Amino acid sequence: MADTLTCRATSADGRLFEGSVKSVRAPAHNGEVTILPGHIAFVAALRPGKVVLEGAGTQQAPGSPGEGGGTGARSFDIAGGLLEVLHNQVLIVLAGPSAARS
Repeated sequence: MADTLTCRATSADGRLFEGSVKSVRAPAHNGEVTILPGHIAFVAALRPGKVVLEGAGTQQAPGSPGEGGGTGARSFDIAGGLLEVLHNQVLIVLAGPSAARS
């Protein structure tokens, strides 16, 4: 089993993040979810809140706000969206523009 996930976060303004992370924490409609490597296939509607990407070797997309690289956490304030998990890959599609925090 892999010890990281491949994560891609996209918003109306374009790609916010793409890279390898250890976990993803997101505000799902029915409560907060944490996705770890090996998670079953999963789809969830996201409510407004904060998505946190805990990472190893994470990199933000070129031209996106916030810091890139490193092994710390990255976070995004979101207005809602969708999250999909399939085969250790996480796709986050945000409902509108988001603000990146590191």
